[in-house]
Amino acid sequence: MRKVLFFLLFIAFSMNANECPALLNESKYQQTFGEIRLKFIQGWDNLLTWTLKPRNPPYHLEQPLQEKSFRVEAADLLAFDRNYGYFSLFHPIVGIVTQEKRDIAVSDCLLQSLSSAIADPEQLAFSRDEILAKVLSYRHLKKGMTLSLPKVREQELELYVVDEVIDLWHGMPAFGIVPKEEGDGVPILLYRGTDLSITTEKGWASIMSDLDISGPGYNTYLQAQEKIRAWLEKMHKRGSPARVVGFSLGGVFVFYTLIFNYDLLNLDPNTRSVAFNPPGITEEIVAKWREIPETLKPPHVSYVNEGDIVSRLGILLPEVWELSLKEPMKVIEAHATLMSVQPFYQMKKVDVSLENASRR
Repeated sequence: MRKVLFFLLFIAFSMNANECPALLNESKYQQTFGEIRLKFIQGWDNLLTWTLKPRNPPYHLEQPLQEKSFRVEAADLLAFDRNYGYFSLFHPIVGIVTQEKRDIAVSDCLLQSLSSAIADPEQLAFSRDEILAKVLSYRHLKKGMTLSLPKVREQELELYVVDEVIDLWHGMPAFGIVPKEEGDGVPILLYRGTDLSITTEKGWASIMSDLDISGPGYNTYLQAQEKIRAWLEKMHKRGSPARVVGFSLGGVFVFYTLIFNYDLLNLDPNTRSVAFNPPGITEEIVAKWREIPETLKPPHVSYVNEGDIVSRLGILLPEVWELSLKEPMKVIEAHATLMSVQPFYQMKKVDVSLENASRR
């Protein structure tokens, strides 16, 4: 029996706060199930990596090479990956939909701990957004819930509130979250990534959206466009245009939002929209992006992981950075790993023009 405590290291608000929930005291049966699950994923990952290797070449990188390296030493961040990461034996919640309230608390605690754990503003912004996309978006968030997000250039937190839960299609959610105090921060439209919960209607809707022959998630986005635009307009009228964040299927929803709702998004280069591990889009949709005047294109960035086959599909929007660890990642590992809680990771800038040309 193992019990690992994940404590909150940093609380900046003067309010009553509890320790972060400890790791569940897993039974021997649950740990055995975790071991079986992990062995199955690793076996499948080995097969996929070997099968897809010819279709998964290295990215074309900009020359001269632009490269950044980041280290993570905070014990609570490293413990999160061990206890809650996608490949955890205990209680995986990264990229996995759960209904438990304690998982919301764990996710919020992770976000709260970033300010004290990371001094570099760029690394802090990346970590915050990746956790939003790969962890928080998979929680059962409800309207009115309060969340804590770190400020990038200040050693403090700011409170956000779930303003709206948008039903994209058959229960697939997107979350409109806003600063609790107006004027404090930028509203965020947070898209959930692929949901592989085959026992739920929204899980099947997510899987079907991935398989859309018009492009991943394209028809789902069009069906939800009116709802999405209504929330973005509400933020725009308040004088604080939103940015968008998403992972995997949620990442391609970010692309569609940038293209079809560019006029309502935040244009501040310090508040970029972010897509993590997104599949690319079709040439026809990219053509619509090219029609937008450069001065009106919302600032954005995409992060793709070395070895991830998902982002090898379709055309990418600039700017793109490839993330890697010290050792090469297999296909599933590359897609599901929470990079911001790994001991060491690198970013290399992708030559998007050359990369897209190689896909045509």
